[in-house]
Amino acid sequence: MSSQNKLTAKEIAFQLGISQATVSLAMNDKPGVNSETKRRILEYIAKQENKVQLFGGTILHIMYVNREKYTIQEENTLFNYGYVEFLRMVQQERMELQLQNVYSIEEMLEALKASTDKALGVVFCAADTPLEAMPLLDECDVPLVVYSSDLMGDRWDAVCFHNEKAVKDGMALLEKNGHKDIVYLLNDFHSYNFRARRRAYQQYIFENAIDGRKPQFVPTGMNVDKAAQAIAEYLRGRNKLPDAIFSENYMTSIALSIAAQQLRIKIPQDMSIIGIDAIPEAIHMPYNMDHYSVPHAERMRIVGEMLFTKLKNNNLNIHAREVRISMKYQKGDTIAKRNIK
Repeated sequence: MSSQNKLTAKEIAFQLGISQATVSLAMNDKPGVNSETKRRILEYIAKQENKVQLFGGTILHIMYVNREKYTIQEENTLFNYGYVEFLRMVQQERMELQLQNVYSIEEMLEALKASTDKALGVVFCAADTPLEAMPLLDECDVPLVVYSSDLMGDRWDAVCFHNEKAVKDGMALLEKNGHKDIVYLLNDFHSYNFRARRRAYQQYIFENAIDGRKPQFVPTGMNVDKAAQAIAEYLRGRNKLPDAIFSENYMTSIALSIAAQQLRIKIPQDMSIIGIDAIPEAIHMPYNMDHYSVPHAERMRIVGEMLFTKLKNNNLNIHAREVRISMKYQKGDTIAKRNIK
């Protein structure tokens, strides 16, 4: 701790609720202080002196980027929701935030090794990171928090959305309302959140198989126009509309709305819909879609809290923690109740 930040007897006395004279005696190893009080004072001083002085330091945000995905503007928008919240937290600590994109495993390793000299702490977005590259996170020698992954390490904290719960709860809700033939719309991205949602849908079908049902995945595309075309072709080619559609994210939900209007499908009279992620306010839809709201900003707030806890305690050996953030169900008007036979 620098001299300008050195603890004073007055500050310690105020924090511990004891007299300044008692603190002075303990700090100077003088008699007149009982052993328990002296222990409290010295432990408090040691703890405060071990804290990292964050002012003026740098936090490095490393993002493993799928080049093709990064060109999709609507995907960048979701990243910005959380990034703005995290930037606010860093600035509140009077620190600097640097964003570094890496496009290969080699670049990822180089960035992690260099972080020791560049930053006090690292936040790593693992959404597109190849699974075989995840062990490289151990190369980071400063406090590290990873998000968009549920893979745990011995030295890093992990924060992710509870995708499995949202999908299985949504499927159960559809089934409760009499829907058996449930189709899943997936986009062409393979990020962690989407992989987790697809696994959950598949698991739910297998665990709750009725009449020999099998998972029905419908690939769409990387943007709204292509996805709308793919969905319309799929629905047009069926002999009978599915009871319901589970939409993977807001892009597939917007595309589904376009396709349904083109085919004059009435929602929810002809087909029910539930999805994950809210539709941006700028997008007009003819219905209020039932969905699970994804708390992008809340995730980054938790990431920030976990990182600053590590930094302020100056301890890389704190047990690794995992936080799964639930998505809140937002009731709309796109689920009809079917006759349950």
